[in-house]
Amino acid sequence: MSKIHLKPKIIPQLGFTLAEVLIVISIVSAMSFYLVQHHAKSMSRTLLDRALADVVDLKRAALNSFVSVGYWPDAGNNCVDAGLALVGFVGVIPVNPWGFDLTFACPQLAPVVDASLTPEQQESAQLTTLPLMPSFIIQQQMPSQLLAQKLARRLPSAQIRVDNDLFFVDAYVPIVLLQQTQDFTQHVNQQRDQLLFSQITCPIGETPEVVLVPNQVCSQRQAFTGYQLQAQPVADSNGLYEVIFNVFGEGGVRNGFQLCNVATPEDAVGVFQFCTRV
Repeated sequence: MSKIHLKPKIIPQLGFTLAEVLIVISIVSAMSFYLVQHHAKSMSRTLLDRALADVVDLKRAALNSFVSVGYWPDAGNNCVDAGLALVGFVGVIPVNPWGFDLTFACPQLAPVVDASLTPEQQESAQLTTLPLMPSFIIQQQMPSQLLAQKLARRLPSAQIRVDNDLFFVDAYVPIVLLQQTQDFTQHVNQQRDQLLFSQITCPIGETPEVVLVPNQVCSQRQAFTGYQLQAQPVADSNGLYEVIFNVFGEGGVRNGFQLCNVATPEDAVGVFQFCTRV
């Protein structure tokens, strides 16, 4: 009688072992954590970029408003309702990316008088000192101290303010006022395409300073690449200075007074003089 040899039947394994499942879960969890962190950082940068752009636009609008009328919007009310005037420049006043309203302020400042002066000298100084123009402040609440620090670092002239455990970023729009001389027109001599001036006389211990400000820069059909303003002494003129206004473009250097075709040279360039202590 022959013997029958039975071969063991190997059943193929179906599915994964517990160890393999745990390894896959660990890998997926690590990838998910990385993707979530990367998305959160990217979203945070996007929100900060938008907040930064909004503040820059509002700063530009406030400066344009100041140049147009000579004072900050709603300056008589500490600029509380400045947004109503700025709408004409930016279209709409946005809320910041975290849903908080932007507010404005320009608190009035008192002239600073040297404390070492006598009471009579201080009173005289207060009467003759120009009132200080306050900065225009763009204020916004931030959801956390960390985000407030990140935004303040990216904004020029900004600081963090804490009020009732809430964090705010205040962005300042400073304006520089130059003390203009009295009866300054007597120092300016306008000729065709030429602007001359003589320096003012300052008290002992002070020296005259001159600031040239372009009122308009024209380039006509040539590509504009820049301009240059300078004052140089006129030879044999007994103290006269000439304003040199050059405009640079693809066509070379041109006279800025001629390009703008202004009625008088002073319409193109403003000349301001003031005295400073040595």
